[in-house]
Amino acid sequence: MGITTTLKLPKEPQMWFVASDWHGHHLHIPSFNLLLKHSNLLPKKQRNLIIGGDFFDFVEFMPKDAGFQQWKDRKDGVDEFFLPAYEKEISWGNDTLDALQSHFNYVIIIWGNHDTPRIDHFLSKFCPEAYKPNFNLEKSLRLKERGIGSINYNDWLDFGELSITHGMYHGPSAHKKHFIASGGRNCLFGHVHSSECETFAARGNSRSVWSLPAMCGLNPHYIKNSEVSWQNGYATVFMKPNGNFNLNTHLVFDNQLLLPTGEILCSE
Repeated sequence: MGITTTLKLPKEPQMWFVASDWHGHHLHIPSFNLLLKHSNLLPKKQRNLIIGGDFFDFVEFMPKDAGFQQWKDRKDGVDEFFLPAYEKEISWGNDTLDALQSHFNYVIIIWGNHDTPRIDHFLSKFCPEAYKPNFNLEKSLRLKERGIGSINYNDWLDFGELSITHGMYHGPSAHKKHFIASGGRNCLFGHVHSSECETFAARGNSRSVWSLPAMCGLNPHYIKNSEVSWQNGYATVFMKPNGNFNLNTHLVFDNQLLLPTGEILCSE
């Protein structure tokens, strides 16, 4: 288990939205609009958001990307390719955070494998020393000034009886592996882009492990029209002062969201 950050329990029941796998410019705009509409049903002081990782995409910083291979050894690679690609995503990120902070009282980011690991790999292997300050995610997004906390990739955010991380496993055993990695706690992770829940026994009690749907489009260019089991949506966690919670996954179908009350929200 990685480093754990503990989120303070509320003095009264509190709602948190958890939305993962945004993937930058691949953001599914209807899901984003529905997240905002859903949150706006609450007073702002009761709206809180955890960004569950892969907020960015940074495909140009993936070593297998054709652009990365073409530019990584060129002297003009940083100026002509990597820096413009980074600045484009950062511009999107700042605009998106501006919009989120106008709706949510508190925002926290958990970094995913498309975020800091891709930038860190580039910095450690290919980026000239003089350019490294230009690729500081936290400074580029002004997280300190915004009052947004961040959790490193593969680390955990513990909130009452729930542990949250971006996710590090895929496949049929992903839920069990995250359960083990969390130390046998209830946990919530993204990374797999689909909503599922599995339950495990732990010292006579049951523990639940949820995976999150995605905030990105379901057919970004990098999957080359492959079939996927991805879903759009996010989760809400209703946290109680004693650390117990209720968790609901909200799936977006036909650009609409059905609330537990029976009300239908439309993305338009």
